[in-house]
Amino acid sequence: MAESIVSTILEQLKEITINKAREAWSLVRGAEKEVERLESNFKALRLELEDAEEREYQDKRVKHWLDKFKDVAYDMEDVLDEWEIAVAKRWG
Repeated sequence: MAESIVSTILEQLKEITINKAREAWSLVRGAEKEVERLESNFKALRLELEDAEEREYQDKRVKHWLDKFKDVAYDMEDVLDEWEIAVAKRWG
């Protein structure tokens, strides 16, 4: 009888472990897709940034916009770096 209880508990623990692993994998996969999307957007924004840098000397509004944009871009880079470090610590 004790063997039956232990067997049942082990089976339940196995199922819980499998379900948690699936959930974790799903979260990582979803996050990876989001990071890929953000990286793609970031590349497009860098092209805009290059164009704005060429025009900043002719238009003060562009310079102001460019300064704000650079701040946001650096914040985005920091967030992506922190995410990569967190993922590496957890899964690496």
